[in-house]
Amino acid sequence: MNTILLVDDDAVFRKAFRSALKQGRYVILEASSGQEALSIVHSSKIDLIILDSMLPERSCYEVLDRIKENSATKNIPVIVVSSQNDFSIIEQALAAGAQDFISKPLAKKEARSVLSLKVKNLLSTKNVIDLLEQKLKCSQLLTNLDDVTSLFNYRHFRERLHAEFTRSKRYHRSLSLVMIDLDNLKAINDAFGHQAGTMLISMVGGIIENQCRSTDIPVRYGGDEFCIIVPEANLEEAVILSERLRLQIEAFGAGIDFEGTAVTASIGIVTQKDAGQFDSEDAFLKAADDACYEAKKIGRNLVCCHIDGKIIPAKDVVNLDASVGPAE
Repeated sequence: MNTILLVDDDAVFRKAFRSALKQGRYVILEASSGQEALSIVHSSKIDLIILDSMLPERSCYEVLDRIKENSATKNIPVIVVSSQNDFSIIEQALAAGAQDFISKPLAKKEARSVLSLKVKNLLSTKNVIDLLEQKLKCSQLLTNLDDVTSLFNYRHFRERLHAEFTRSKRYHRSLSLVMIDLDNLKAINDAFGHQAGTMLISMVGGIIENQCRSTDIPVRYGGDEFCIIVPEANLEEAVILSERLRLQIEAFGAGIDFEGTAVTASIGIVTQKDAGQFDSEDAFLKAADDACYEAKKIGRNLVCCHIDGKIIPAKDVVNLDASVGPAE
């Protein structure tokens, strides 16, 4: 059911409009002032507004401006109502963004029928627009997701890395990047087939997603590599996240029989803690990649950190015994 907001400081007129719309089976909310109307619009899902041209506190045109300037409410159709037979009011209301105009009172049956038809037509159009926007959002989301995992894809990763790196430098906020490379995936593909490797990648993607905060951006970087953009996280916080992931992946792999081939992950971390630390997002990304490569080279199933041009095992940076619990 669509929700209509009646905005009029006269309770008699609100009752008349409610009566005229009773056949439509709408949810009808009421406001007696422009300020009250704006509060309702921002706290409830409103599909159409019937707005009196003469209101206390905030004018009809100010209410229209506030509704139309907000991306969340700009598509709500508005019918402006006036008891004054003045064309300038109609002209000004339509120029301010109203979709239609009607005169009151609604004493005649014809006037009530016209209102009912205008409401029905505007709501039909609004419902189509809402459906198209929903489908567009779903389509945009799908284009940002990896086909194998439920994580974001590389294209979305580059967009978000650029945005978060720029924000970190501008506002001097911490930003961490975690690079994850599965160990021994090639051997598993060779011995058990690519279908087994794809299944493994999908399952690890789920582990990564479950360990991330809602503000983190987990990504399938490509092949057997994953990345997590971790905004507002210092090095210690990134290490704790990475060690938990390493332990989770190790525990998961221990439950799968790949004839002695271990399922583990090598992980690299870099943290930007001040604006001058990295010249570009590519340099920032390379630092995480170098740390991940070093973790794989010196033993695998290991977390390494890129700190001031040096690569150091995480266990030498953070007291992991006090910070990281066992894998669940």
